[in-house]
Amino acid sequence: MFDHPHAVSSFVVHRTAFYPADTVKSMVQTNPHHMGKGFWETFLHIYRAEGYRGLYRGWVITASRAAPAHAVIFAVYEYTMKLLRSDPKDGSNTRPNKDQYAMHESIRD
Repeated sequence: MFDHPHAVSSFVVHRTAFYPADTVKSMVQTNPHHMGKGFWETFLHIYRAEGYRGLYRGWVITASRAAPAHAVIFAVYEYTMKLLRSDPKDGSNTRPNKDQYAMHESIRD
């Protein structure tokens, strides 16, 4: 069904890399003690109090909720692109092949 599992894995990698920043943002927005404090001050407070676990609190539920949605988005995109490239009369693929864009040998080098 889904031809591109790397799309989901790239989402997970992206979400993992930037999740601590989202945790800090949420803390600054919702905790009255941290409102008005800077990013690094809040980041260090969370890290010192709870370690890496504190920075990644809630990651599992966020990733498990969003990964299937991203898989569907990529699948719909691929299917739509396939429909847009096909010839409605015979169903053939009208996507240009690599030879149509090849340079003439007189200008290649």
